[in-house]
Amino acid sequence: MFVENILRSAMLSSNHIMRGAGTVIHDNADKILLGVGISCIVGGTVSAVVSSKNIANVIENHKKAVEQANYIEDEKERGKAKISVYKDTAIDMLMTFGPCVLLTGTGIACIIGSHHILTQRIASCQAAYAMLDTSFREYRERVKEAVGAEKENDIFNNTSEVEVEVKDEKGKTKKTKQKVKAGPKSPYSYLFDEANSNWQKQGTANRDYLLQRQWWCNDQLNRWGEISLAEVLMNVDAYDYRSDVPALYFDIIWKKGDYVDFGLEDNKDFMDGVEKSTWLHFNPSGFRKKVRQMKEPYKKEEVVA
Repeated sequence: MFVENILRSAMLSSNHIMRGAGTVIHDNADKILLGVGISCIVGGTVSAVVSSKNIANVIENHKKAVEQANYIEDEKERGKAKISVYKDTAIDMLMTFGPCVLLTGTGIACIIGSHHILTQRIASCQAAYAMLDTSFREYRERVKEAVGAEKENDIFNNTSEVEVEVKDEKGKTKKTKQKVKAGPKSPYSYLFDEANSNWQKQGTANRDYLLQRQWWCNDQLNRWGEISLAEVLMNVDAYDYRSDVPALYFDIIWKKGDYVDFGLEDNKDFMDGVEKSTWLHFNPSGFRKKVRQMKEPYKKEEVVA
């Protein structure tokens, strides 16, 4: 009984290990095939270089064997001897270059297999994204029918109404409701809407403006070697003055070799010109230094007359 328990535990452990190893191999099959393929091609190249040193001996032995066969007086025997010589030479050539051909062919097959796996995975991701995008659009349409297009747009853009007090020309105070942004979806996001001085009523004009600003930011990144989130935000006129930008944003940067992306492709309706406003989801790549824990923006300098 004790021995049976030990054997049962060993079998369960081995099955668990094999399943775990199989899962790891399945998840990383493309990387494994790519690594094996590159290794085989490199090995085949090295084998070809080493085997090329022996090709001279094979050719020399072939010439000697053919000369010896030519001395045979009987024509039939001479023909049989030459056939035997060519057969032996072919076998020698195969034994000499066979390993490099086999390794190179295996490497090419592994790389093609890795590409096939990646192609299937990309196709699956595209299908899943298309299904998710369609479901989300249908969901937005149902929400619009339930609460109205304006309310749905406020929910989507994360805006809300607040009650504020304003003074009219006569100095009287009255309460009114005003829509405000409840905050970006992430620290690296900005809502481009009518609050921006360059916003226009034509969706295609806003799209072209942001694409042009994105190109300019990448051009400056290539020129300067780095660009900060503050400079990108000022470039799209998110702030009126440099002193209004939070100090934190000057430390968040893109480094040379990266690409400044506004995330415009995430909103297909905006890219098609249907929507006039969109969230800009930036993709900074690092920090200039240790980020300063400053909540207040830089104060404007007073001009001394």
